[in-house]
Amino acid sequence: GTKKVPVYIVHNTRPTNQKSQNIKDLPSMSNPKVLILGDEGAGKTSLLVRFDKDEFDEDLPEDFPDFITRECNAGTKKVPVDIVHNTSLDDISEDNNVVGCVFVFDITSQENFDGLAQYVDKCREVLGEKIFQSSALVTNKVDLEEDRVVTFGGCKEVYAKDIPVFEASAADGKNVKTVFSNLLMLVGADIAENMAEDESEDDKPADNNSNESSGGGKKKKCIIQ
Repeated sequence: GTKKVPVYIVHNTRPTNQKSQNIKDLPSMSNPKVLILGDEGAGKTSLLVRFDKDEFDEDLPEDFPDFITRECNAGTKKVPVDIVHNTSLDDISEDNNVVGCVFVFDITSQENFDGLAQYVDKCREVLGEKIFQSSALVTNKVDLEEDRVVTFGGCKEVYAKDIPVFEASAADGKNVKTVFSNLLMLVGADIAENMAEDESEDDKPADNNSNESSGGGKKKKCIIQ
């Protein structure tokens, strides 16, 4: 298409037993979103600050907003993408218009790596396999190679079949722009595909004999308003 469409990238996600601001309470949450998912300490916020400001500080800025906005190309349309933080596993929902994910873990923590499974499994269950076509997995903190406990090969063996895997570092900026630029490209392509499908459906004559609901499938839809 020819429009600019907003997409949210959400970071600072927490397990469901930790309270956080409800994603539906944030501004403009009808727009498409990308969730940044991972356990505490993975470096989700630091990655987003590096992407937004090209800065790194172990003391995260207190005034960092709940979301930032970028644009992706959806065919001939420009789609604003909102990048949001402070979510939980409960925010992995079709109702929240999730169009992509960034799964993040700290390479110096086996526990952090193991924690990824809950987010990947929840996305697969709720959003379907198609969500992984517009997602990425980030092995963060590669600047701490001497402290690494999870190898790149080991991570790829578990996840690379479904999700593209990137080595990155919020501290020195390695691959951070590449991760998000690639993700926005994938999200834009997916949004364009969904819009084309919606237009095709609108062109079809109504089937008055069908009582089937369209909500039974796992295919995610991007809602552009």
